[in-house]
Amino acid sequence: MRAALARGEPVDKPDRTGATPLWVAAALGHRAIVELLLQQGANVEEPTRLGGALWVACDMGHPEVVQLLIAAGAKLEQRDPQFGSTPLFTAAKHGRDDCVPLLLAAGADREARSNWGATPLWVASNKGHPAIVELLLAAGADVHAATENGNTPLRAAAGSSRLDVVDLLLAAGASATSAALVDAAWRGHLDVVRRLLERGADANGCNEDGATALFMAAQNGHLEVARVLLAAGATKDATAHAVARKRKHWAVVDLLT
Repeated sequence: MRAALARGEPVDKPDRTGATPLWVAAALGHRAIVELLLQQGANVEEPTRLGGALWVACDMGHPEVVQLLIAAGAKLEQRDPQFGSTPLFTAAKHGRDDCVPLLLAAGADREARSNWGATPLWVASNKGHPAIVELLLAAGADVHAATENGNTPLRAAAGSSRLDVVDLLLAAGASATSAALVDAAWRGHLDVVRRLLERGADANGCNEDGATALFMAAQNGHLEVARVLLAAGATKDATAHAVARKRKHWAVVDLLT
């Protein structure tokens, strides 16, 4: 790199993929090269089709590079072109608990949404990163912030069988909704189903498509989940019985008969 710069190569010259030297160095975590390029005047906001240098450093988890780029004035809300995610979003997605505090301390928007309306808290909940969830909640992230289709962080965690994250979100004030219960039942996440019922989820409630938790448990043959739901007051109905029979989940059929 020093030789290329000495030959007079432009510091921001992209390669054939469109990536600049700074972007490549940031992606690979080469702190010394990033520092050299910044000293030579590299543009921290030079766009690439893959996003900015700060975004990729957060995506790959290089906190020392993140610090350098923030200090050099990289925009905290730069977006990747494909999904519209910010550096904080991608750091939260991948569980980069060494990068997230740096971004929050620098003032990154904790509610910045992706193209489909997901926040950093939502994606951390969905991917099951309790340390990131704790950091974002401590920073004041909105526990109720839903995606464009109404999917909340709690629902994302419930559907991913992350009881630890579910507990964090409930403690922060998330509501144990019927939709979250349905998602947990659909996936067969028994511990999450129990916790949501303990926290007041309606055993007979429906999701946006009108499906109950018992129907989803019956559809997928989750016998123990069905038992817990019935014990919590779920009503046996013909649709749940029919779908269990159609899918040949005979133990569930017997339970619902």
